[in-house]
Amino acid sequence: MAVGTQLAIFAGGVLGAVLIGALDGLVLPVVMIVLSAVALLLVIAGRRTAFVAR
Repeated sequence: MAVGTQLAIFAGGVLGAVLIGALDGLVLPVVMIVLSAVALLLVIAGRRTAFVAR
């Protein structure tokens, strides 16, 4: 579990460096907003099945 977490942090750093290097520094906030929106949609979708009304 700890190794997976460290690999995810490393992959995020590499992806950020590639985005800043290949494009402009302004693309990083756009990517973060898109990833946040995807995470929000996953939480909303998962909430329907995770907390079943009694």
